[in-house]
Amino acid sequence: MTTSFRTAALLVATSLTLPAAAHEFAGGDLFIGHPYTHPTPGVAPSGIVYLTIRNDGSEPDRLIGVDAPGFEGTSLHRTEMTDGIMRMLPQEDGIPVAPGETVALEPSGLHIMLEGLGGDPFELGEEIPVTLIFERAGRVDVVVNVDPRGEGAVDHSQHVMESTDAGTAHSEHGEPIKTAITETGHGDMAMRPIEVAFAAEVDGAPFACGETYTGLGSKGTAVRFSDYRVFVSDPKVIRSDGTEIAITLKEDIWQTGATALLDFEDGSATCTNGTAQLNTTLRGQVPDGEYDGLTFTLGVPFAVNHGDPTVAPSPLNLTSMFWNWRAGYRFVKIDMLPQDTEIEGWFLHLGSTMCPSEGRTDPPTGTCANPNRPTITLTGFDPDTGSVVIDPAPVVAGADLTVNAPETAAGCMSFPDDPDCTTVMPKFGLPYMGAPAEAQILISGR
Repeated sequence: MTTSFRTAALLVATSLTLPAAAHEFAGGDLFIGHPYTHPTPGVAPSGIVYLTIRNDGSEPDRLIGVDAPGFEGTSLHRTEMTDGIMRMLPQEDGIPVAPGETVALEPSGLHIMLEGLGGDPFELGEEIPVTLIFERAGRVDVVVNVDPRGEGAVDHSQHVMESTDAGTAHSEHGEPIKTAITETGHGDMAMRPIEVAFAAEVDGAPFACGETYTGLGSKGTAVRFSDYRVFVSDPKVIRSDGTEIAITLKEDIWQTGATALLDFEDGSATCTNGTAQLNTTLRGQVPDGEYDGLTFTLGVPFAVNHGDPTVAPSPLNLTSMFWNWRAGYRFVKIDMLPQDTEIEGWFLHLGSTMCPSEGRTDPPTGTCANPNRPTITLTGFDPDTGSVVIDPAPVVAGADLTVNAPETAAGCMSFPDDPDCTTVMPKFGLPYMGAPAEAQILISGR
């Protein structure tokens, strides 16, 4: 699928369809309001479409399918919160629209999946032709706008952890989960923008794909890198009196709700499985004032860690950062390529383990024994002018990067009973197999 193909399809679609009003489309007694999606990263496998369907007739109708030229497939889905776990499920019976009713396809609810972007991402301002197929009204041609995040229909993507009819969602540790409004609402306080800079280093040197870094690990190994990405969540600035104030993150392809992906690889040289786009800052708003500290969680919150990435908002739709539904996402993905050794790679992956589940493709039925989400707190740090430095060299200083323990994952991927993790996991600030947690040394402030 190419952009030129979508453009040609758009010309055909608009020649056949007469909009009923400003970005509203009519088909029989049905009116389709503002179909929209959001920009996607270059590696996104799919896109999500939202819209409203109003039935002004006297007979019920049902959306039973979608036809989208140039895509590998389409499907109808819904998001549900069950027992505190967010689940993405196929809407196999279609979407009914009763007479006089308006049904909203919106974030955290019903939605349409356009599958198989094939490296051709949705770009801001693009228009995508789609045909909706109804039981009674038949085929209705519409045009989907690619809107900035925060525009278009009301975006509820930050509210997915609110109470539902099934009860109040709970965290991995059983406490009620605060909503994004509770976490980040600041009433009538004057707000200002904030941008927190992050820097990727290797043993104190700036990180770059293709560079060789010497003297790493217990054997002083020369290493190149093929990936360097990190998830952070729930960022807060700290006042001089110790008060923590949540940063309201700006919604974009790198940030959704209270979670952000930091991406330091550019897809070049040895990083061929990555993306050309970089993200090295957190962007958002805080109440006006001065701050001298920063705190955040290294990882993805439990409530959004175990869903289906193919229908998740960006950046949670990057399947390269996902293990499986049981374990969830890789919170840290720093992949090393030791030189002049017999192993192909030594991978530093942090994520949740020992999560109760019927299988790898099923989300947990309860809390994970090892959540592995360390809290990072930087005091005496100016979040407006300082840089948060990530450096894996101290973390792997006691590990032999020239070998891999037999019958274990390559490197340290957080799994229990892996000798390669024995000296590594405690340096994340986490206990591991009876070894106590040490002070985390992956992240520092400068």
